[in-house]
Amino acid sequence: SFRSDFVPDENDSAATIAARVASFGILTAHGKRGRAFIEADVEYLQSLANILADAMERERSEQELDASRERYRDVVEGASEVIFTMSPDGRFLSLNAAFEQTTGWPVNDWIGRHGFDLLDPSDLDRVRERFIRIVEHGEPMAAELRIKGKHGDVLLDITSFAKLENGRTRTVYGFARDVTEARRAENEHRNLTRSLQLLLESTVEGIITIDREGRCTLSNNAAAQILGRSAREMDETLHALLHGVHCREGASCPIARLAMSDEVHSINKDTAWRSDGTSVPIEYSAAPIIDGGVHVGVVITFSDISERRKLEVKLEQADRLTSLGRMAATIAHEFNNVLMGISPFVEVIRRGKNLETSLDHIARAVKRGKRITEEILRFTRHAQPQRTTFVVAPWMESIVLEATSLMPSYCSIETSIVAPELLIDGDANQLQQIFTNLILNARDAMPHGGKLTIEVVREQPNARMPFGVVARPERFAHCIVRDTGVGMPPETLRHIYEPLFTTKKSGTGLGLAVAHQVVQRHGGDIFVESTVGVGTTFHIFLPLAEDSATATAAVEHAIASIGVGRHVLLVEDDHSVAMGLMSLLELEGLRVDIAETGAEAILALERFTPDVVVLDVGLPDMEGTVVYTAIAKKQPLMPVIFSTGHADRALIDGLLEQPNVAYLLKPYTSAVLLRTIQEVLPN
Repeated sequence: SFRSDFVPDENDSAATIAARVASFGILTAHGKRGRAFIEADVEYLQSLANILADAMERERSEQELDASRERYRDVVEGASEVIFTMSPDGRFLSLNAAFEQTTGWPVNDWIGRHGFDLLDPSDLDRVRERFIRIVEHGEPMAAELRIKGKHGDVLLDITSFAKLENGRTRTVYGFARDVTEARRAENEHRNLTRSLQLLLESTVEGIITIDREGRCTLSNNAAAQILGRSAREMDETLHALLHGVHCREGASCPIARLAMSDEVHSINKDTAWRSDGTSVPIEYSAAPIIDGGVHVGVVITFSDISERRKLEVKLEQADRLTSLGRMAATIAHEFNNVLMGISPFVEVIRRGKNLETSLDHIARAVKRGKRITEEILRFTRHAQPQRTTFVVAPWMESIVLEATSLMPSYCSIETSIVAPELLIDGDANQLQQIFTNLILNARDAMPHGGKLTIEVVREQPNARMPFGVVARPERFAHCIVRDTGVGMPPETLRHIYEPLFTTKKSGTGLGLAVAHQVVQRHGGDIFVESTVGVGTTFHIFLPLAEDSATATAAVEHAIASIGVGRHVLLVEDDHSVAMGLMSLLELEGLRVDIAETGAEAILALERFTPDVVVLDVGLPDMEGTVVYTAIAKKQPLMPVIFSTGHADRALIDGLLEQPNVAYLLKPYTSAVLLRTIQEVLPN
């Protein structure tokens, strides 16, 4: 019997079945009772055990060999690289499955065939020579070869070596890896790098990249030229390159802080200092460099704006004079019409006839005159934008009303304000000048009549426009001015924003240049589309003050938050303004008391305590700031909203830092007033 757990007694004998490296068990023999095994029996038993051990060892070795062959086959067939063997005359002896995946050819079609048949003819002689050296001298070969795949050429990285027996090559082994896409990508990267290098060195703008410590890591020739430095001198920190010893703020100066910034910076201006000590005004923008989600530095582009700044000053002066002269003629005509609209009805009133009708006509004429004076005041403002928040609908309505007086009878005007609640952040007067220029241009482009269309829409996030690219267009009010005039050819379109360029005999070439400048100063953009014989369309993108899509809901929330019965003290010297605001606030359930002077306001505050004070800045007896001082002395937490018809916010800038103080520029809507009241009231 063959047992591995045998424990013999006096009638048994056993022999171990063991080879050199393994033990397989014990061979046992059981004798008859009373008969013991002799030495010959034991030797015979051990001989049988040794024979069994040899047989079992051979079987185990064959099983391991089969397993090893199976593993080798799995490795070869599962490899992503082509693995092959060839005879000394160059015929394939074996190929793995990767051959078909790489070349498209079935493996069986190429077993026994010459591998040289796969080669491009231009490589044939060179490869034959290398193959002979492998066979005859055992030299390994490593090369990239282009072979003919079933569906096109394939570039392979091939390594081959000889298998020697008794000093002679019996078999050639080889590995091949498809590098077609890798080499194509490398070539594209090389070409792209070259193109980017040419672009970098060809641009007239200076380009600098800095690391997180603010040290310059790359710069182009233009940057060195603008800063008056050599290429070797461009390895300093950004602050040292641009400011040197001329800025005492060091790393805290605005442009030096860019190294630590994660935000995209829009166009800004600064003064850089050349190595010779001269200064140069620059305009720059910056964006972070992100590598694998990690902020590793910043890229800065800048340009020398010395000449442009001089031209801008001249442009502003010339445009203001030209526009003022053109407007003066219009104003004279308009004021004559205003006076003519008043004069006949004054005579009618003197005669005691049609009093109510006459007064209505006089009131309308006065309103018309007010619009004209507002237009005159626009030219007295500083050129820099005096930014306020205003609602687009009434502002655009006033522009359209002005346009109506500028357009001849044979030209019609249509308007469409898709989102009237939009709130624009900008200088209403400067922006109105843009539309006035565009309207006048449209009028001149329609000498035989046509239609002018003015639209205001809000684009969806990531919206794409055929006329240009606008980053995050939902942040802007998209204003469209479209005419059906003569249009402009492409060669004209390329120059319309250039100063002094004009196609009109009496034109100055300043209007569109200044319009473009004003829009850029507001952080917006302007585009134009035009077709000869069809018309011209201007697209103006003006920055929004807030998410105006929810303005209506915000107003309703503000009204609900204020609460019915709140008491408002309205300090306003213009009786008609005061009565109008009081009527609107009372419609919303608020109680309103009116004071027409500062003294009346102070006396009123001694009689009662309102929930909020709406305070005119310019009062007939004292400044609104003086009234506020008296209020704050007795009731420092009293909510106060300054209201004014002039852009004189600088008078109260220091007061606006307090949470219970706000500022509104006339004209404003009831919605804006209600929202502001809600903001200053305590929670």
